[in-house]
Amino acid sequence: MNQLKITKLTIKICLTIFIIFALMFQVANSSLATLETENGHIREVNLTLTDGIVINDTNIASYSSSGTGASDDPYIIDNLNIDTTDSLAVQFYYVTSYYVLRDSNIKGSTYGVYVDGGNSGGATIINCTLEGTFAVGGANAHYMTIYNNTLKVTDGAGFTRGTNFTKNVMYSTGYGFMSIYEYDFIVKDNVFYGNNSEFAIGSVTNSIIENNILHNGGFNVEINSISDLLNNSFENNLVNGRPFGLLVNLTDTIVTGNQYGQIYIANSTNTEIEGYSFDNLYVGLQVFNSTNISINNVNITGRNGITAETVDGLSIENSNFYGEYYGIQTESVNNDFIIQNNYFEGFRDAIECYSSDKVKIKNNTINSQQDRKSVV
Repeated sequence: MNQLKITKLTIKICLTIFIIFALMFQVANSSLATLETENGHIREVNLTLTDGIVINDTNIASYSSSGTGASDDPYIIDNLNIDTTDSLAVQFYYVTSYYVLRDSNIKGSTYGVYVDGGNSGGATIINCTLEGTFAVGGANAHYMTIYNNTLKVTDGAGFTRGTNFTKNVMYSTGYGFMSIYEYDFIVKDNVFYGNNSEFAIGSVTNSIIENNILHNGGFNVEINSISDLLNNSFENNLVNGRPFGLLVNLTDTIVTGNQYGQIYIANSTNTEIEGYSFDNLYVGLQVFNSTNISINNVNITGRNGITAETVDGLSIENSNFYGEYYGIQTESVNNDFIIQNNYFEGFRDAIECYSSDKVKIKNNTINSQQDRKSVV
């Protein structure tokens, strides 16, 4: 009898050990597990992958829970959980069908989701949390839709041609939110939290940039013609709790009252900006294609102070600049160009003047061992 008890006990111990090792093996290999499928589609994904995946025309059906890839019946890929040190956590590689990625948590070292070419307008990303240096984007990812996501970035991706970027919340720990170039953008109803970060707007046309809220960051407008600038809609954008001041075609005007959180002034004449404070921005104030612009008694804190391009007659006086890269940077500013009685602290380059003439720089204070004054 004792021998029988010992035998039964031994069997129980062996079974217990076997079960423990089986469970440990399953956990250790969760990133390599084969996903259960039904009729060629994934039924449910509840595991966390530690390697990035590449989705293409050949395997996209196996990653989806439903859909045929048609425009009215896109593949649905949902409930992915990926946390990887790979550069691209999820790469859509030249997928020519229509697809929706939704309800997923994806982190990669560079991109959470990278769309590499494929069907123009075929990619939609909804209700996801994406993390990486750029979080989401890709080469030739035209007319993609990015809707109602949480994005965590350090630099922010560049987008070209037709991205619909709506109702997202973005957190940037670095200098950038995002950059847009070319045409047909819709950027609406988003909230950005930054670190003196920039939303860069390149040579964009036929685009809508409306109802966005930027905290600790602002816009950096780099559109190089007035006609292109006016071809877009900039409405109801808030920068650090105040309206973004897109001021165009002003004449004989004094802009005062500190009502704007950031100012971009263009195609204006005989205009004075007086008594403003701009804080926690990538660049505080921009002047483009204008004549006889006067900036007095402004205080700017952030990464950069003032940029001016193609200006005939500019004075910047009695102002304070605290930042990191440049205090005043100008290009093609001529005739009665005065920089005087200003204070600069912390900049790599306090004053940079490119392709400018008749520049008068007088009685400015530059306070940093690393600062230098550059006049070119």
